[in-house]
Amino acid sequence: MDHEIERQLRLLEERINLASACDRLSLYPEVQKMVDGISACGRKVPMRLARINARLADEVFDDRIDNMPC
Repeated sequence: MDHEIERQLRLLEERINLASACDRLSLYPEVQKMVDGISACGRKVPMRLARINARLADEVFDDRIDNMPC
């Protein structure tokens, strides 16, 4: 993994860890964009990023089927 991706990933993890549940949901498009950009370049998505993406995708899905707003 190159240094720029690693730096972006560390910053993103920090933001996610500090965010409230609702704020984490708003970070999902940014995470997905990062995954898509890495994939589009033909690179392997780092496992840490793939796990973050999957976790946020689950949270977004759960939020969509939950009746209570954030």
